[in-house]
Amino acid sequence: MTIKSERGRRRYIVFKMPVNADRFALNQVLPNLPQVKVIHCEDGMAVVRCSPEGRDTIISVIEEKFPGSASLKTSGTLKTLRDQYGPLGKRRKPSRKKDTVTR
Repeated sequence: MTIKSERGRRRYIVFKMPVNADRFALNQVLPNLPQVKVIHCEDGMAVVRCSPEGRDTIISVIEEKFPGSASLKTSGTLKTLRDQYGPLGKRRKPSRKKDTVTR
């Protein structure tokens, strides 16, 4: 596991997005910075990971390029955002039902 002192801190920003926004469109407008990544983008919500220093830049770029979008919350962990806004990119594992054979 990578240590924060080596990789740096991260911030996760939740955005309310217009319906026409998708992951590809977000990646096209985001600046080419090493820690910027789109974590989730569907159902009118998006989560973008960035460095703490790039937070204001990311928010202003997305709100400028996607009219009607707004940042809702910034957090240091995805867990906090998922607790408040639902799964946000977390894939649910399929339920494991044992096959029962009826005789």
